[in-house]
Order: sequence, then structure tokens, then C-alpha cells
Amino acid sequence: MISLIRLKRWRSDHDATYAVIPTPRSFSEVGVSAVTKPFPVILLALSVIPYFVFPLFSNNTNPPGIEQTKQALLFFGQVHIALTALMYFDQDFQKIILDNKNRYFYLPIGAAVMFGVSFYIVPQSFQFLLWWFYAGWQNWHFGRQNVGVLSFIAVHDKKSPTSQVERWIINGANLCGVIAFTHGMNLGDANFRSEFPVWFLTSTAAFTFASYALWALLCITLLFVFLKRKNMSPFRALFLLFAVLFFSPIYVSKSFTEAFYPVSISHSLQYISFMVVFWFNDTHLSKTVDFPTLRAKQANPALFKATLFLVITVVGGAILTIRQEFGPLVANAMGFPTAAPFISGFMFGLVIAHFIIDAHAWRLRDKPQRDFMRERFGFVFS
Repeated sequence: MISLIRLKRWRSDHDATYAVIPTPRSFSEVGVSAVTKPFPVILLALSVIPYFVFPLFSNNTNPPGIEQTKQALLFFGQVHIALTALMYFDQDFQKIILDNKNRYFYLPIGAAVMFGVSFYIVPQSFQFLLWWFYAGWQNWHFGRQNVGVLSFIAVHDKKSPTSQVERWIINGANLCGVIAFTHGMNLGDANFRSEFPVWFLTSTAAFTFASYALWALLCITLLFVFLKRKNMSPFRALFLLFAVLFFSPIYVSKSFTEAFYPVSISHSLQYISFMVVFWFNDTHLSKTVDFPTLRAKQANPALFKATLFLVITVVGGAILTIRQEFGPLVANAMGFPTAAPFISGFMFGLVIAHFIIDAHAWRLRDKPQRDFMRERFGFVFS
């Protein structure tokens, strides 16, 4: 998702850059610097929590509150997709959107419509190809975000930039995860498995290849960490290992819940963390005036941002959580039940649209995005 380490490449002097990039006032002046300083620690914690929580769901003891916890986590696994909409409401980011209308309007909408049409016209016997395409792109999207998080940590550590080897390692593990998920589809319920041909579900060649490849990558990672230990903080080394093992539940789990949801929710919690900074660290609220003097006047835009964030989180997250059932619900309510496949497909197409938008929004080799993110995430350099 993000490659903040690239920001280092445009500085002429290492120490001078860290000296001149200020901590954004909208965070520091409201007294949350205690949150921004350990931000990478928060990212790692949120990343690993789902991996410890979801094994509890397979425990037959079912302690009190476990089902409610599961549903809450599943909800948070979908919220991040809806939060992409916040980009369209951000005053600074709107400039980037208007300069790239194809990427932010026509291509996402076209992808959503095409996915809906595909669900409507593709014969049932071939729809497994749509699911395979969707799941593969989704898992690649999940894993690619770890490259960005590692880059963020590298900038924060101020030791050395993320190397090409680290990116190759993570992308290799991501590719293994995409391949291995052919086995993960076999862990779904009977209705889900019925979408796939028997030969697809029973084939183990891809899963076996991905398993051995992941073991090889893990050995390479351990050797790399050992050789580069002087230039890597323990925290950075831990996250690199986590990124390599990101899809590990797919290899060892016996249920779809355990195999997929830890990965999905880990990704989502990372993204929510970034979007909280993206949305609320808006220096327009305080960069030109003394914050305490005009606190009352600034309350309204702050309230608007908080309200919009909450509405998109609750409404968007709820709809996306039931996106497969959303089609029949809407189609029946409209009295046009035959439109259900298109609507359901369109809802999954919105997730594809999120992939498309996200890939450009965080592409920091482009100067507009780079300047925007340096302003919003400037505290990482402090």
C-alpha cells in the first residue's frame, strides 16, 4: 500500500531532512504526540492480534463473549474498504483526484459495473473463475500492504532504507499466499465449495509448491536478518518475519474462518490505522492560526470529520459485511429479483475498485501523493 521509505530518496542530506520536516501541528497541538511516536508499535500490535484471537473460535469451550468478539472483528475486516471513500472528501487529496479522474472515477466505476455484469452473464459452471480472480487479487493486495508498513518502520527507525531484497522476500511470500489459497477455498462451507469444480478443490500441487517455497523464503529471511542485524532494529526484523508468515493460517488451518479472517482483519486494522492519520491529521485545522485561540471556531470542521468518519464506518462497513446477501435484499425490495446477481457482483466490484484506488493513492513515486503523505505522516520523521 505505502512506500514511505521512498521519501528518503529525495533528500540531499539525511540529518537535514529530519531537522526540517516538522511534526504536523494538528496532532502535536492537540496532545496526541504520545500516540504518534509509538505508531509503528501500534501497527505491529494490530497486525498480530487477529492471529491470536481467531484460534479461540475453534475452541469448543466457547467462553462468554467469543461470538460477539468474532462478529466485531469480521465487521472491522470490511470497514477499511468503506474508508477509502474518505479520500474523496479530503480537501487536499481532492486535487490529486481531479488530476487523475480516470483512476478515481471512470476505472473504479467501470470495474464495479463489469464485475456485476460478469456475475449476471457468466454461466454458473464458470463463475469459479471470477471467485479465483477476486481472491487472488485480494490476497495480493493484502500482502503488498506489508511492504509499505515495513517501509514506514524503516523510516521511523532511521537506520537504513528498505532494501530490494526485503521487498522481494515479502512479494515472494505474497505470491505463495495467493497460490496456496486454492487450498483455502476448499475450507469454505458447502455452498461456497459448490461454486468450484471437483478437480480444482482436490488438486494439491499448487498448495504443495507454495508450502515448500514459503519454507525456503523463511530460511532466506532468517539468514538475511542475521546478516543485516546491525542495520535493522529488532522491531523491523520482527515485522519482516511477520510479513513472510502473513499467510501462514492458510497452510495450517482446518477451517475457512481460521485460514482467511486473521489475514483479512490484520490487513484491515493496518489500513484503518493509516486512514485515521490520513483523515484526522489535517493541518488545515490549525496550520495558519494559533490552535488554542480559535478552538471554538475549529470545532465545526473537526465535528464534521468525526461524524463523516463514523457514518462511513458504520453504514459502509455494515453494507460491505453483508455484500453477498445485499444483492438479493435490494433486488427483492425493488421487485426485480433477477437483478440480484448483478447487484451482488457490483458490491464485490466495489472491493476491486478499492484495490484500484488504493494502488494509486499510496504510490509515492508520484510527487503529488508524496507531498501529501509527507505532510500527513510527517511525525514519522520527528
